[in-house]
Amino acid sequence: MNESEFEDELRALRPIQPSPETAAAISRELKSAPLPAERAGVISKPRESLASRILTGFCWAAGGAAVALLVFMFGPDLRSSETKAPIASTVSVPDNVFQRTASSRELIRAEDRGLYYNTDHQPEEVLRYSSVERHIWKNPATGARVEVEVPREDVVVIPVSFQ
Repeated sequence: MNESEFEDELRALRPIQPSPETAAAISRELKSAPLPAERAGVISKPRESLASRILTGFCWAAGGAAVALLVFMFGPDLRSSETKAPIASTVSVPDNVFQRTASSRELIRAEDRGLYYNTDHQPEEVLRYSSVERHIWKNPATGARVEVEVPREDVVVIPVSFQ
């Protein structure tokens, strides 16, 4: 049986007639129910007391004030950089301390390694990225610089969905 024959059989089915008791119960319910036009567009909302409305507004205001206070106390420092005292003039740096001054990552090559199937027989795409990381440290007391280049190769496995 193909789909069209099955659909033809479904179309030929007709619902059975309800029993006389069920038909009488449906008729009684329809007569006692209000007309659709009488109840259309009416949504009943529970009445809210004045104290409840004031308490709700007070809770929102208190919550906002608490968030503003937390941001003011622990948030980012919004003063301009001219008002801050320079750190180098107040703190002496030992001769053997290096501070990171720069870091970068340069993508050399991106390679698509194709589709592979994992142990659960699910397809995965494999990508290989070759890059070089560069890090620079400087000693403020002596002016010495240390530069390091690190070659890096990353293999990324991405699950593939054929939908």
